Amino acid sequence: MNPYLIAATLSWLAAFAMGVYVGLRRDKQGFHWLLCGLCLSLVIWLSGSIVRQTDPTPDGVRLGVHLVYIGVLTTTPLWLLLAANHARSQLLSGGARVPVLIAVFPSALYLLALLTNDGHRLLIREFSATALEQGPAAFAGPIFWLFTAWAFGCSLLGVGYFLASVRNVPAPAERRRSALLALGALLPLAASCVYLFQILPARYDTTPFGLTASLALFYVALFHYRLLESLPLAREDVLRHLEDGVLVAGADGLVVAQNPAALRILGVERAALRGHPLADALAKLRATGARALPRSEPESPPDARMGVEFETADGRCIEVSGGVLHDSGGDPIGRFAMLRDRTEERRYERRMRQIQKLETVGALAADIAREVNDPLAFVRSNLGEIDRIGSCVVSQSPGDEHDVWLAHELRDLHGLAEEARAGVDRIARLVEDMRMLFRGAASGVEAVDLAAVVDDALRAADLERLDGPNVVVSEEGRLAPVRGTPERLVQAVGALLANARQALADASDPVIRIALRRDEEWIELEVSDNGPGVPEHLRERVFDPFFTTKSPDQGTGLGLSLAFDIARDHGGSLEERSTRGRGATFVLRLPALEEA
Repeated sequence: MNPYLIAATLSWLAAFAMGVYVGLRRDKQGFHWLLCGLCLSLVIWLSGSIVRQTDPTPDGVRLGVHLVYIGVLTTTPLWLLLAANHARSQLLSGGARVPVLIAVFPSALYLLALLTNDGHRLLIREFSATALEQGPAAFAGPIFWLFTAWAFGCSLLGVGYFLASVRNVPAPAERRRSALLALGALLPLAASCVYLFQILPARYDTTPFGLTASLALFYVALFHYRLLESLPLAREDVLRHLEDGVLVAGADGLVVAQNPAALRILGVERAALRGHPLADALAKLRATGARALPRSEPESPPDARMGVEFETADGRCIEVSGGVLHDSGGDPIGRFAMLRDRTEERRYERRMRQIQKLETVGALAADIAREVNDPLAFVRSNLGEIDRIGSCVVSQSPGDEHDVWLAHELRDLHGLAEEARAGVDRIARLVEDMRMLFRGAASGVEAVDLAAVVDDALRAADLERLDGPNVVVSEEGRLAPVRGTPERLVQAVGALLANARQALADASDPVIRIALRRDEEWIELEVSDNGPGVPEHLRERVFDPFFTTKSPDQGTGLGLSLAFDIARDHGGSLEERSTRGRGATFVLRLPALEEA
């Protein structure tokens, strides 16, 4: 039996079986469709070779040649696109339609030349079995050699893509798979060269022999190296625009892909992740005392999932979640990890909890302030009357011995009344602070220069004394004014300064730093000190009403709460952004006037 016909038939059966297998998959992606189309093109190509061998009539030869060239014209661009897809090249990205047209457009031109060949004979000069047996010198026209150069160029470019995958892909299994595909493309090219350039005395095109060996290698890549079950990384154009970081590792736990967000969150370069263990990459997030991530080790359950949130050394909150990737049969083929920076979300949640606390105690505190304020007026008035009576008694000349004793006792009445009035005044100030804390925003807003507010607050806080802390004020760039009430803003900044001064009571070199800067549509006023800082377990409570770490005679615990409320009334926010071991830092953010 004709060995050429045997090779062509075996290759036809292999290509048809592979195409059916890929086509019956339910979860086909772009790579699977390209592979299915490539198999169909090979079936057409090999069908032409079989027709040429089984029907030597002129019509049979003509049909066989047309089928062969149609198969070659479709196989060549599909092979190039398949290789580019496998190598995750920019050739198939959304903005690269021109390279795709360059790969496909020549096929259309050569197909047109084939269909109109009878009129110009530039592609094939003679359709006959004798001419085909004599080789290209007997039947090939000038366009044939251009077509051959284009087909060889596209095929070699596809081989280059697979060889690039061998170099760039870290997983050994993927490297071997890419090497098999590259070798599978070179074998038909070599067999075709044998016939086209008459290297050996062959009567027929030897390409089907190369295709038989090539399809055998494709089967090894398909089933042994799981070509169709490669990790779903073809959508890097989507992953690249995600705000969340994505890391993908193969079955061996080595990172094979990542998006720019993951590099930004981890703070590393691409070379520091590719080919390294996924667990080691995620360990870069772990701060001192944070819980460790579950490692993707072989003994881990195949469906094990992980989820944990870290606070990094620089104060960021990073949520890490992920799990196992499975193929269509349910077998694990790798792992993935999602990284989400929740720093701003956590800050927002803290602000919302603070607002809820204020709203919870607001009504009660306002009622208490009203109820306390009225009795205080009577108490203060009566204390003044007692003081007057005591002064009158002392001023009278003493009579008998009993009058002397009574005058001596009443002499202390004045001092007692003064101490009582001082206590009443303190209660009155506390009530007034409560009223200001829970009342609405004041009217009479205007454009306010925060630099002037800082100057007024410094004078009111009396921080310009020689024996006071060193105050450093810096202004970054030209600042826009804010819209607000100057008196209330001075009160808010004064509360921050008072808090900083109290924190520096025991400091050897006390320094308060005030920084003014613009952050997009916001104006930020930062007040920081070099004191002991805010303990970690107290950060959630610093803005709570009546919460203070000072003694009762040093503060009421309403200063920061009042500043927080004033910032909210002005459409801004007050945040505590202290860094561990570097004192306390409070940032007042207010909308710039043109954005308000």
